Amino acid sequence: VEQAAGNYRRAIGALRPESGGQVYERLGSLRFSHKQYRQARDCYLRALQFHPQSGTLPYSLALTYDHLKQYNPAVTWYRKFLKTAPGDPDMANQVKEARLRIRLLEKK
Repeated sequence: VEQAAGNYRRAIGALRPESGGQVYERLGSLRFSHKQYRQARDCYLRALQFHPQSGTLPYSLALTYDHLKQYNPAVTWYRKFLKTAPGDPDMANQVKEARLRIRLLEKK
C-alpha cells in the first residue's frame, strides 16, 4: 500500500494540476480498501479541492466518515451526495444506501 501511495504522490507531481483530483481520489480509494480511513478521508478532501463539484467524492467521504464512526459528518456528506446524484441512474444503489444510512444515523 505504501509503495502504491508513493507512486500516486509522484504522479501528482508529474501531472497537470487539474489531474491531481483524480489521483487523490484513487489514492483515497486505495487507502479506504485497506481500512486506512483517516488517510482516505484526507485524500478525498484533497481531491475535492481540485473537483469541488464531484458527484462521487461526497459519497466516498460519507462512507469514510461512517467507518470512522463520525456520524454527524457522515450524514452531512450523504446529504451533499443526495443533492447531486438522485437523477443519475448509475448511482441508484448508492442513493438508496445513502438514504438508508441517513435514517439509521439520525436515530443515534
